[in-house]
Amino acid sequence: MRIVGELLVARGAFPLLVQKLNDGDGAGVVKELKEAGSNISRIADELQTNVMSIRMLPVKTVFQRFPRLVRDLARSLGKEVRLVIEGEGIELDKTILEQIGDPLVHVIRNSVDHGLELPEERRAKGKDPSGLLTLTARHEAGGVTIEVADDGKGLDAGALKRKAVEKGLLTAEASGGMSEEAAFQLVFLPGLSTAAKVTDVSGRGVGMDVVRSNVRNLHGTIEIQSKAGRGTTLRIKLPTSLMISKGILLEAGGQQYILPLSNIRDMVKLPTEEVHSYRGLTLAQVRGTIYSVFSLGEMLGLVPVQSSELSLAIVEAGSVRYGLVVDRFLTEVEVLVKPLTGGLEQCKEFQGAAIMGDGRVVLVLNALECHS
Repeated sequence: MRIVGELLVARGAFPLLVQKLNDGDGAGVVKELKEAGSNISRIADELQTNVMSIRMLPVKTVFQRFPRLVRDLARSLGKEVRLVIEGEGIELDKTILEQIGDPLVHVIRNSVDHGLELPEERRAKGKDPSGLLTLTARHEAGGVTIEVADDGKGLDAGALKRKAVEKGLLTAEASGGMSEEAAFQLVFLPGLSTAAKVTDVSGRGVGMDVVRSNVRNLHGTIEIQSKAGRGTTLRIKLPTSLMISKGILLEAGGQQYILPLSNIRDMVKLPTEEVHSYRGLTLAQVRGTIYSVFSLGEMLGLVPVQSSELSLAIVEAGSVRYGLVVDRFLTEVEVLVKPLTGGLEQCKEFQGAAIMGDGRVVLVLNALECHS
């Protein structure tokens, strides 16, 4: 209320400035206008900080339901499970917390059912008969990362590839040349389950594809890592808020877009001769690492500006990193992102739109889709 009171006082300065301009007294108006604008900016920042803090809640509000869930699951499956929770005080936007609960429930059910072995199996492998399930939240790269890790049997890359081929989701040729890491990502395909039988816990054909879809709707990413006999870790990266986003305003094909700052790992300029084509891919080496490169303008059906130098953003989206070529980078911005509606939500290349200070609408890019 104090800040709103200050805002009302600051607003009162503008009618007076308009009156001065009407009276022809414009000499001191520019200075006063700058002062009034600076005052409004300060109040807006303070108001934003306070409102955001009201919306933020600790992840404990979601995590506190899991001890009982794990205990009940372990009892029904005849398993022994120790649940360790870390980072309960980390805060997320209330909207995100409300929507991440169900995906986490499914991931935890999968870990207890598929990942952790029965006590006698663990003893035979020289493991503690009680399986360890760790649920962790931490700040990372401007957002929050939630990890669900178990010390179970890990994923079977071969079984996943065979199941994908059986269901026609993957060709035998493609599966033969697929790496173990790529095979783990098959768990996110619709209808893919390696469960030996359908139970009340899992194997019903609705699963990790829905989890990934829900995470992407929150502008987050999900990735999976596993080691045979040592366990599986599933990592969900989320923004702290869906509303306010920091990004880089850029130009591609004569149009302006915003690329979220949380997805940008580097921004460089490269001579065009340092970008090469190889087996249908465009590749570039940046600071010793080779990346696949994509033109944002061409992807959107626009004509990129031709130049002897390329403006390149190294983008990270989940476990994928790639180079995104744009015409030029303009400036860093902080914007209020509005979701696309009315059929426009089908445009997966964009996660929303922002209204700029001059009234223009600028689309916010979805880093997950810009390389596909």
